[in-house]
Amino acid sequence: MLGGFEVESVRVSDYDFACLRNGEVVSNNQRADKANAECVERALNDPDSSYSVKGGEWRISVKTPDVEAAVIVVQPPAGGGGVSQNLDIGSISVVSATPETPSASATATLEYRESGTSTWLTGPTPSIISSTSYGMVWGLKDGTDYEWRLTYTDAGQPLDGEIVTGTASIIEIDADTSAQAATTTVTTESQLTTALSSASAGDIIQVNGRIELTSTASTGAAGTTAQPIYLRGNRDGAIVRGSSFPTNDSLLDILHSNWVVEDLILRGNESTSSGNTEYTVRVGGGSGAVIDGFTLRDSAIIGKRGLLARETNGQMTGFAVYDNTFTGVWSRYYLANLLSTTADATSLNVSWSDVAFRMTGQDHLIFNNTLSGYGDGAKTDEITAITNENITYARNDILWGGDDGIELDDGEYNSIAYQNRISNTGTGISRQPNGSPTGPMYAVGNVLVNQFLRPFKLNDGPPRIKLLHNTNVYTDRFTGDTGWLQFGSGAGNALAELDHLNNLYVRADTPTGAFEQLDVKPSHSDEQYDGNAYFPDGTFRVEDSTIGASFAAAQGSTSISGYGSANFEDSGQLLGSQPFTDGFSEFGSDWETTVNNFNPAYSGVSAGVTLPGFSSSTPGHGSASIEYGRRKQDTALSQACDDLSVGYSILFDDIPAGTFSATGTSGFGFVQWGSSAVHDEIRREVRYVGRAASSQSPDQYDWFTYFEDTETWENNPRTIFTTSEPGHGYDHNAIDPGTGDHYFQAFNDDQVFKWDGSWSQIATHNNGRQATTITFVPGLGLVHWGDNTLRYFYDGTWTSLTTSASFQLHQISEYNRHSHTMVYGSGGSGNDQTITAMYILDADTLASTQIDTPPANFGAGSGQGVLVSDPRSDKFIGTRKSNGSWWEYDVSANSWSTLTESTGNGSTEQLGLPNLTLDSSKVATPVYDCTLWIQTDLSDESGEAWLYKH
Repeated sequence: MLGGFEVESVRVSDYDFACLRNGEVVSNNQRADKANAECVERALNDPDSSYSVKGGEWRISVKTPDVEAAVIVVQPPAGGGGVSQNLDIGSISVVSATPETPSASATATLEYRESGTSTWLTGPTPSIISSTSYGMVWGLKDGTDYEWRLTYTDAGQPLDGEIVTGTASIIEIDADTSAQAATTTVTTESQLTTALSSASAGDIIQVNGRIELTSTASTGAAGTTAQPIYLRGNRDGAIVRGSSFPTNDSLLDILHSNWVVEDLILRGNESTSSGNTEYTVRVGGGSGAVIDGFTLRDSAIIGKRGLLARETNGQMTGFAVYDNTFTGVWSRYYLANLLSTTADATSLNVSWSDVAFRMTGQDHLIFNNTLSGYGDGAKTDEITAITNENITYARNDILWGGDDGIELDDGEYNSIAYQNRISNTGTGISRQPNGSPTGPMYAVGNVLVNQFLRPFKLNDGPPRIKLLHNTNVYTDRFTGDTGWLQFGSGAGNALAELDHLNNLYVRADTPTGAFEQLDVKPSHSDEQYDGNAYFPDGTFRVEDSTIGASFAAAQGSTSISGYGSANFEDSGQLLGSQPFTDGFSEFGSDWETTVNNFNPAYSGVSAGVTLPGFSSSTPGHGSASIEYGRRKQDTALSQACDDLSVGYSILFDDIPAGTFSATGTSGFGFVQWGSSAVHDEIRREVRYVGRAASSQSPDQYDWFTYFEDTETWENNPRTIFTTSEPGHGYDHNAIDPGTGDHYFQAFNDDQVFKWDGSWSQIATHNNGRQATTITFVPGLGLVHWGDNTLRYFYDGTWTSLTTSASFQLHQISEYNRHSHTMVYGSGGSGNDQTITAMYILDADTLASTQIDTPPANFGAGSGQGVLVSDPRSDKFIGTRKSNGSWWEYDVSANSWSTLTESTGNGSTEQLGLPNLTLDSSKVATPVYDCTLWIQTDLSDESGEAWLYKH
């Protein structure tokens, strides 16, 4: 089963395949594995499906020299329905007293079903603690009612009143807003504060433009469940701290129930100073009020601390936080470098108190968020007067941080982290209760990569922990011992009901010295270690200091000193080699693809423990079908990219005349000699700032913007700063994807400007060469290349890097998120000049090395080559403006190869790269899973926009 659909795998090679919908070929010339994966992905994301394959039947056509057959790939489940994988995020918590006092051998079975259906489904086995059962079911449809029942037995016999039943509802994520009242539009602080204080149920407050606050903005009344109050942005909607804003005040206080904050940019305190402590958004505010219902979605939350949902004595219930981007203030390079240069990892406590979101209460859903730059990504907090129950963190993408990815320390019972992707943090998932929470805590189906301490931190006697089906990959960036679990020591740290089942642990190599793969806590017979798979072998520890046996020696035995009576890893597997089809290497490699290319045919991980409520017993997760982090916008651009077949291009849009007209000139479009546009997923815009190669007055910088929401192209849609000097566009545009901040390098100057709704100038870098280049590298900062020096801008300062590269005119640089590297260099004064060297920057070590000699003169000159990063792989794509030739650079292989341009006008998708006109006015940018190529016609300053999926 995949997202509720039956999937029939195709295992054939060396033949032609095609993906069809209702008999119509959607894509063809696929390898078997790619055709199967693409058909499944297309079916699940079919825009006509409405969460099921209502749009028809999807099939793979298999054509051999002798046989033509059709293999069914995806069909709706029996009875219709089916839920998109991207929306199966609901959970219910079951807490019930047993019908009579149970003995130690009593068991309970938890079953559930959608209300109105007849079939009961079995969920994970609940815990019985004293006379109360605690259980949880997850992966349920939003806005849906469920029934559940518990069936009890004791010593094999039913208990009196053995069946306990109940009902539960899942939060409705996208409610109908058609009944809402008229919209109030606000453009100033006074208008905003008045609207917030006077709003009533059903009102919509629309933020237009950038509003700078001088003090906290607060709500004045509650909405209702049927008619919440909306605070809504649009393509420019932003609320930011002004220069006179108090240091430690929150930006926005939600003090009442049933508010929805959506589609906004919220910009709080961005200082790295430890004295700056307030959150960007605070729900509660210390008033002690009960807040029932709050939604934060499709927004960018920027600042040292993100969202605080915490009251000292007021319960909070039913929050939904999803599809947001949370961007903190800590650089990935800074945190990694700090750890590597200090003996004690606690030196990272500089970031520990900075959290993306800090939650208390009950029945919260936190999912599909993208987080970076904090100490803790997500944190469940302890307040004595508040019960923390059923808090679900699902499918979040935590890119880097200084401490824990997800901290479930104070979830009192039935808290869960499932199907999250967590990388480059101190620990992946933490359970270290400060009080005495009951449990259980679940960590299910997560992908944890490159934790510099341990994937799981289980300290201070955390009871009832279920670690199930997680994939853990460690590539040995930080040398020394590492362990999969971290338990506190001493008699007071007893564990109970630790289920450690069907997890996959893979490490690139074994460090010198003792290799701590797993801490096994002694004397607890209710622990289960089974069905896990490991590579390579190592030493399993008992407690924190006693060295135990290797896996081979310990498997299936009770020989580990003090372990207890239960056997160890009867069904566990010691792998002979790492199980990923693409392999993996260092921290910073293309691990996103790696963990999604788990080889299901690998015999070493074919065994596992059958668990109730799971369809697979294979250890680990490794599923390419799950979408992590902020979901793609439903716009014409994102949909066109989704629909485009791999290896194909299509004409996305004809750009109107005048879009590229330069101020004060004629026939000199300001895209001339350009290189890189930018895509802003926060505002849903494509932008480019440049200037024409003309000396005619006023020689002003111009820009174009494509607005995804309205599907329109505009020239100079916002105020532009002006100068009196003519110039070119060059490779002078860059964007921070976490904030949407647009950076522009001035021509022939050392000034760099930032646009975040208004223009400001950042510190100068003291290099005024005219054709230098800037690129934003997430986790490092803005990078400038020019005058034989690389510089990066972080925390208000430019820092120079040594490099052996030689600066030439018309420089370019591009960042690839898969390999976390930046290719730079090239250029030269002539279009046909032979370029002998380009370089690559490792954004983790800041080391630069020369790459394979490029086949063409890639640079920002009139006849040179445009280079762009492929958003789907660790490759870069380039084209020569003047002759239409195409190449790719493969980072992992360090080699260039030739690509083929398509033929045709692009009215339908065509195999190969875009069929562009041979001229000097082209810019490109990654958009979603495609690259967007924009070319201009200088005769009327119109143009074309092409999409290509590599």
